[in-house]
Amino acid sequence: MNLTQRVLLPVLSLAVAIGLWLIASRINPTMFPSPFRVASLSIELVMSPGPDGNTGLFHLWVSLRRVFIIVAISLVISVVVGVLMGLHRPIQAPFAMVLPGWMTVPDIVGILFALILLGYTDLTVIIVVSFLAIPFGIVNVWQGMKNIDTDLLEMANTFQADGRLLWRYIYLPTLLPYLFSSGRYLLGMIWKVVLLAEAFGISNGIGAMVRFWYNQGNIPQLLAYFLLFVATVFVIEYLFLEQLEKRAFAWRPE
Repeated sequence: MNLTQRVLLPVLSLAVAIGLWLIASRINPTMFPSPFRVASLSIELVMSPGPDGNTGLFHLWVSLRRVFIIVAISLVISVVVGVLMGLHRPIQAPFAMVLPGWMTVPDIVGILFALILLGYTDLTVIIVVSFLAIPFGIVNVWQGMKNIDTDLLEMANTFQADGRLLWRYIYLPTLLPYLFSSGRYLLGMIWKVVLLAEAFGISNGIGAMVRFWYNQGNIPQLLAYFLLFVATVFVIEYLFLEQLEKRAFAWRPE
């Protein structure tokens, strides 16, 4: 995909989304306020104090801090467990039995149970969302370990390559795409579940403000907070993760 296509496709997608939103706002302005009004409110609430005296920027930072902590915890545990499952069959067997059930725990049930059991605290959100996200990361890394070329490993063993060389030239290059896909998937999953947990009773964060304005019946403010967080996630994806991925895979041919 050339540069023109990479720029044109997102622009067209955004234009179509805004166009559909405008049509919906003309048909039912109560349920679908104008996207320009929502965007204006998003910009305004960044520095303006909300009903609790804190700005939208404060609530955005609180939510993002939770997301980053949970992504870091989930990735570290996923990589460690996934690699160990790929290297050691005695470790693989018990986790392989538990993972299918672990992955089917409903987010809402897990969040509600944890909030009741551990309390409505920041630590509870980090624990429960990490618990819900980790099995998906483990499966992805484990799949990467299973796809390592056994012929390369056999050749490395023949030439008596040490562990450092194995990791540098075989394991890491094979696992890197899986690590990036895991990071992207976990980021997308975690920020949604964090907002859900905040909406169930945490006192701050974007989800808490969405809950507040929902209870007030103020849809434009609700969408403005949601839009603020979505825009931030897009910035993280295209200005950080995509650039990091390009550098990590610069050695690959086009």
